[in-house]
Amino acid sequence: MNKLKLFFLILLLNMSVSLFVVQTSAESAASEDAIRKVEIAIKVVFVGFDQTSIDTSYFTWRYQTPAERINNVWNRDNWLETGVTFSLSYQFVFTQPGFKQDLITYLREVEETKTDVNRWFYYWEYDNKAEMWTKKYYTTDYVTYDAEKVENWLFEHRDAYGGFPENGWTFLLMYLPELPSLTYDQFKTYVRDYSEPKGVKPHYYSISPVDVDRGFRLRYRDFMIGYGGHSRLWFLDLSAGPTWWSWEDFPLQIVLEDQSIQLDSPIGKQWLTQYLADYTRELTYNIIVPEFIYDPVYTRKYVFRVFVLDDRTAEEKTSVSVEDTIRPDLIKSAFEDLTPYATVNVSVDFMDSDKYPELANLLDANRRLLETFAYKNIVYETFEYIDERPIYKYLQDNLDQFVPQPSRNECEFTVPIFAFALSGDAHFGGSEKWYVGRDMDRTYEGIAQGDLVMIGMSQTDFQYGDYTEQPGKGLGLTNTVIHEAGHIIGLSHPHNYGSIGDFTVSVMGYFTYDYVFGQHDKDALRRIHADKVMIKSFSVIQEARTILQSKVESPETQALLNEAENHLKQADDEYTRMNYTGALTKALEALETADLAEDAARGLPQATAPLEQEIWSLRENVQSLLSEVSRLNFSMQVYAIVGTSIGLGFGALIMWVILRRKVISKKIPTGVQTKHCLYCGAQMPKDDIYCLICGKKQE
Repeated sequence: MNKLKLFFLILLLNMSVSLFVVQTSAESAASEDAIRKVEIAIKVVFVGFDQTSIDTSYFTWRYQTPAERINNVWNRDNWLETGVTFSLSYQFVFTQPGFKQDLITYLREVEETKTDVNRWFYYWEYDNKAEMWTKKYYTTDYVTYDAEKVENWLFEHRDAYGGFPENGWTFLLMYLPELPSLTYDQFKTYVRDYSEPKGVKPHYYSISPVDVDRGFRLRYRDFMIGYGGHSRLWFLDLSAGPTWWSWEDFPLQIVLEDQSIQLDSPIGKQWLTQYLADYTRELTYNIIVPEFIYDPVYTRKYVFRVFVLDDRTAEEKTSVSVEDTIRPDLIKSAFEDLTPYATVNVSVDFMDSDKYPELANLLDANRRLLETFAYKNIVYETFEYIDERPIYKYLQDNLDQFVPQPSRNECEFTVPIFAFALSGDAHFGGSEKWYVGRDMDRTYEGIAQGDLVMIGMSQTDFQYGDYTEQPGKGLGLTNTVIHEAGHIIGLSHPHNYGSIGDFTVSVMGYFTYDYVFGQHDKDALRRIHADKVMIKSFSVIQEARTILQSKVESPETQALLNEAENHLKQADDEYTRMNYTGALTKALEALETADLAEDAARGLPQATAPLEQEIWSLRENVQSLLSEVSRLNFSMQVYAIVGTSIGLGFGALIMWVILRRKVISKKIPTGVQTKHCLYCGAQMPKDDIYCLICGKKQE
């Protein structure tokens, strides 16, 4: 290789190295910015509201309705981010008067008038025997509409309000005071002295849940003011109620009159806009972009290990078989429906608590009766409970006896569940300092601790119908097992930001007593699983590309990366249409292909190290060459100067000789006597005083 070619090769190599550094830096920045920003549309449909009464631009002020929401994981004591941020947009539709009239006509067709206990209307009565005040409830007339039928009607008539957004949910905010409703005067009459309400007839939406284990029909489920969740649709009737489940949500007609709101005034328009925006925000946080209780790990297999520990008396065990309190098949089907891409395994082991003497002793030693002065006069309750903390510690310390090697990764997610059948009317109690709380309807609020689930049901629960005019009926374990297991894998309650969120199809709520997960549960879990795999796929692709920068060129590996990126794009297309299962499938294909590409890239011959050695060797040659060139340049300059000087000297000498010869030949004739100049030595006529060559006077 000649030195000129070598010089240009060095320049090209230096340029290549510079380009590699810039590109790697850019890709690293992209990898660090792997947070996904997800767009979700919220369509708000107003039924029974005049368009002039709502300021839609003020409605979307981000202080009232969120424009962005970071997807978080509570994770008990630590607040984590999933790497996903929701970008929320709002669309508003005001239905025509004809739609409202058609809806009212339909509601009248399915309307049922009932008379029963209405737990919003209550009073206090002193029990002399128990020496405490107890809450009692009035019976009232009311009108109810089948919530599922209404949801289905609204779904079928979706074209009247423009259908559903491709990538979001639809909320219908309805005001239907034409239906039988509680009036402001009736409200005031009751609240003044909590006297028995007369002539009231509010309207509600109802469901009829039944415990599948023991056949008990749950009470007081006629009193919803909204519903939804079979699809991405949820409705709220602001003229319905009041409801005992969400006592602060007064009917709108009562609030308007109580606060003297004039909807046709500027202040009235402002107030109504804020009021409706608040409900929209509440529903958005509860339903559309819910947070997670624990990290929702993506896995290919869920394993639910249920241990039913019977701590009842022999008589109680004979009365109700513990095997009849749980349905493994329903647990399995619920999670298969929730995560159709994962295998679900459910095993149930029945055993007496006596099998573990230390545990049995702890259950007995921590059983207490709270019938104290403080509980009677402040909490207005007396009940028996078992302190949950020592039991949880025992289970945690001895978990390997039940589940030797629990997993929580992409291959398998193990959920240990301990369901206790307790004697009498005892339940586990979660305490905070001196206070011990208890959930309603005598069921225990099973605890999803993160590493395991604890559930406690009593003999009274199993036979609850005997005390509430449903003899032979009761409550079982299945609903609570599904609910708490849902928490462990990440899902939260739909009532975190307002109780009306419980009026939703979901086993994760407290009101509807479902055995299935609702659409918002499915969206939340499937979406985050797709997000996690998509983020990981993107990261692997970037890593593979970075590795390739230091490897020899490989068209095959590059083709794999192109294929992975194509799968990732397809995943994003499915994701945008809220087909999260399809998105996950494509994301998994992207990840598998990206992993192959990364492995292939790592196996390629290294190009960076030899090139660096060659570069340094060439650079040394270049330095040597440059030094040589510099030296040659200097020598040439010296030689040029010396040569020029010598040349000039020789030229001057030659010219001098020539001139001298010419002068001599011209000035000194033949035969004339000569002498030499005293200064330059030239010959000159003997009698001349000045030298013809140097011009000096001869002394």
